[in-house]
Amino acid sequence: RDTWEAHEWSSFARKLRDWLNTMDHKNENDCWDAFVAYQMVFFLANTGLRLGECMKIKHKDIQYVERFDAPNDLKKLCCLIKVHPSTKTGAREVNGMGGEFAKRVRDRSKFKSKNHFLFCHLDGSPFTTKQFREWFKKMIAFTNENERCGKVFQPYGLRHLYATTRLQNGTSPQALCDNMGVKQQYLTKHYSHYLTRLASDDLMKMNAHIGLGGKIISMGEDFTITDMTA
Repeated sequence: RDTWEAHEWSSFARKLRDWLNTMDHKNENDCWDAFVAYQMVFFLANTGLRLGECMKIKHKDIQYVERFDAPNDLKKLCCLIKVHPSTKTGAREVNGMGGEFAKRVRDRSKFKSKNHFLFCHLDGSPFTTKQFREWFKKMIAFTNENERCGKVFQPYGLRHLYATTRLQNGTSPQALCDNMGVKQQYLTKHYSHYLTRLASDDLMKMNAHIGLGGKIISMGEDFTITDMTA
C-alpha cells in the first residue's frame, strides 16, 4: 500500500495544519472530532498501531515518558502503550514517539478517568475505525495528496510510514517486528525495497586490503621469516 516519502510527508503535515484551521467555524462536535482525528494521524504515524488497536486505547493503557536526549519537543514526549488483548495479534506493549499528540487530546478532553477512551467524541464515546477513515478522506481531499503524489493514500499508509521511518533511523528489523506485532516474513514481504535502500552502506563497502588485512608487498620487497639460528 502507498505511503509517503519523507519530503511528501513534510508537505502533507504543513497542509494538514491549514485543513485543521478551516474546521474552526464548524459546529462544536465537528470541531472537536477534527481536532482528535488530526492528532490521531500523527499518533499513528509515530507508533505504527493498527486502527483497531488505537481506537481501544484507554487512559490506563498509556504511559508518557519524557526523553532528555531527544532533539525537539515532539520527540521528547514518548509513550508506552498496552495494546488490548482482543485486537488482531493480541496483547503486547508498544514503544512509540509522538506522545505529545495523545497528551493534547487527553489534556483537552472532559473524560480523563482511567477507563475512559483516549480518542473519544465530546460525549465520551470512542472513535470508530469507520469514523476515522471518513475524516482521513477529508484530509486527503483537502491536501490533494493522491493527485499531488500520484498515489492512493489510505489510513494504513500511516503504519507503513512508521515502519519505513523506523528502518531509515536504524531500528533493528526484529525490534520493529515486535513493536508492530508482525513476523519477520511480513517485514521482508512489504518492505524489501526499503531494506535494500538501507543496505547501501554495506553494499558499497570497498576494502583496499582484501584478504589477510595486511599490506601487499610489491615485487622485490619479499621477505622471509628468519629461523631460530639466524
